[in-house]
Amino acid sequence: MKTLVVYYSQSGNAQWMAERIAAALSADTLRLVPKKAYPARGFGKYFFGGGSAEKTFAALKALLGVSGDVPSLWLVEPKQKQKPENEKAIEEFCRKLI
Repeated sequence: MKTLVVYYSQSGNAQWMAERIAAALSADTLRLVPKKAYPARGFGKYFFGGGSAEKTFAALKALLGVSGDVPSLWLVEPKQKQKPENEKAIEEFCRKLI
């Protein structure tokens, strides 16, 4: 079965993570793109962007018939604030999937 890493990235952080996860799993990626732009700064960035992404992932799960929890990984600004701990967290996340 082929693996697909689905992500939403407004500032490039999730894309950075998704590309690393996909490389480790030999997976394809699918970037979710909103129909309308969300605020790029401040509280609205997290409130509107993050909330919509969660709703979109839920709809995608329903469309694909995926029940239960799906693996997720949260890192704060991994692209801008690269740390060895982030790479370790990504490696551990991928090990759980295999």
